[in-house]
Amino acid sequence: MVASPGLSYLMEVYVGTPPVKQMMYADMGSSVSWIQCLPCENCFHQDLPIFNPYASASSQILLDSEHECMLLEDKRDLTKSNGVCNYAFGGNSYTRGVLFKETYTLGPSSITHVALGCGHNNVGLFEQQCTGLHTAYCLVSDQFGSNPDARTSKISFGHSPEGTISTRLWKMQDNPNYYILLKSIIIGDTVIPMGGLSANFMLDTGSTLSYLPTKAYQILVYALRNMIGKKPLNVRNE
Repeated sequence: MVASPGLSYLMEVYVGTPPVKQMMYADMGSSVSWIQCLPCENCFHQDLPIFNPYASASSQILLDSEHECMLLEDKRDLTKSNGVCNYAFGGNSYTRGVLFKETYTLGPSSITHVALGCGHNNVGLFEQQCTGLHTAYCLVSDQFGSNPDARTSKISFGHSPEGTISTRLWKMQDNPNYYILLKSIIIGDTVIPMGGLSANFMLDTGSTLSYLPTKAYQILVYALRNMIGKKPLNVRNE
């Protein structure tokens, strides 16, 4: 995983047979992985060649009646009736295309039959090093349970040093995202308990900023002012 010139991280993944290099945003806020594919109706500029599913021996377009397609639920694009699994999701940034199965290769390891979006119409503020977006929980989302490796493909980053602790991740019913429960904030040696303000915070590596509830933010600002001991500047944007 490498940092992009912006504030996001890119994963180097090889897709297809033969494997073709992809550099995909690692995004914990997305439930479906996708890459730009030929033919392009509307694609953002990328440095690497756009993936051609017809040149891959392992590419398999899913039909709209197949289980993985049904799991897309409201992300299915029902405006098209061509028999294949069309998807559409996103707001100002979006991707539209077909769901297909492919082979992922990372180093010496390959995972077959990975459900992946093949984006033919993609709009957003994507850097030219990027070729798509990858859900960053695991290589294969547990939504697409037909893959036998789906529950054993979690991504680990580096080695855990001695004394490392972890926190439990939470999932809400009918929600693909993961959450943590914020109980306190530590500034220096000062522990600021959230008390009744404890809340579930969605983990999203694709978001530029972290967001707090208004009351928790006010507590944080108050604690920082006391610790810094200086009057804050009143900065205006002209």
